[in-house]
Amino acid sequence: MKPFYHCPFLKIRLIPAFVKLITALQGRIPKKQGNALLTQVKMQNPIPHRTIWQNPDNSPTIQVLDQRRLPHEIAIQTLTSVQEVVAAIQAMVVRGAPLIGATAAYGVWFACREAAQQPQPADYLSDCLEQLRQSRPTAVNLFWAIARQQAGMLGLFPEKSS
Repeated sequence: MKPFYHCPFLKIRLIPAFVKLITALQGRIPKKQGNALLTQVKMQNPIPHRTIWQNPDNSPTIQVLDQRRLPHEIAIQTLTSVQEVVAAIQAMVVRGAPLIGATAAYGVWFACREAAQQPQPADYLSDCLEQLRQSRPTAVNLFWAIARQQAGMLGLFPEKSS
């Protein structure tokens, strides 16, 4: 039997019988039913979801779609502190470079809010930012978001003079 497709790098061979089986299975799912199912899901939940947003009911919290449960379930996780943001990034609740960066930016927001309540706000903020950086050390967007937030808050927490 001749292979339908051969890729030496991946060592994949698709035989014509397999291709016929896939084609037959795809033919059993009419496009109209697929679109109707999509419409039905949209009708049940007509509000489009973002992956991260500020909770409209409680201003100092953010909510994220738990990426670990998609696509089978839509689960929303509420984050209320920088430690919860760090845990969400580490546990892969948020995935994808843009979402990780946006979550890190909200983490800096939480760190600033929490630092204002601390006796040594500059030290606390510095520790929180380091925790955020260590939550996913290879995430470029995370570092970019933290640096951008830091640039915007220069002088917000002055260093103590010696």
